[in-house]
Amino acid sequence: TVDRRQQWQDIFDSITRMKAYADQHGMRFALSVYPWPHQVSDTEWVPGREVFMPKDARPSDRSLNTIRELAASNGIELVDLYPAFRASADQGPLYFRHDMHFTAAGHRVMARGLEDYLVQRDLPQLCAGP
Repeated sequence: TVDRRQQWQDIFDSITRMKAYADQHGMRFALSVYPWPHQVSDTEWVPGREVFMPKDARPSDRSLNTIRELAASNGIELVDLYPAFRASADQGPLYFRHDMHFTAAGHRVMARGLEDYLVQRDLPQLCAGP
């Protein structure tokens, strides 16, 4: 319920500057996002979940929707790995119980998600040849 528009603008100011730098130097820029453990399931990183939200609350996608909107409005390519993590919740734990970092299973989901994205985006061009 807190108005965080200025905080989001500050964050995206940095991101748009990184994109501008990449553009100026002939590099492609993509922003990748993935969920925190409490955004994947009720059983991932329970101590952290209890810090970020009331006990029986359900996480929303408001922050993700904001990221999607700001990326689109700033012409920033977005690699959204929320669906990959949520689809893999039963392969967990994807995060450690004591903190928000990936387990080996979480790293596999991240790597597979990035690989799938890059293959879908770049393979047709690579196969087309010169």
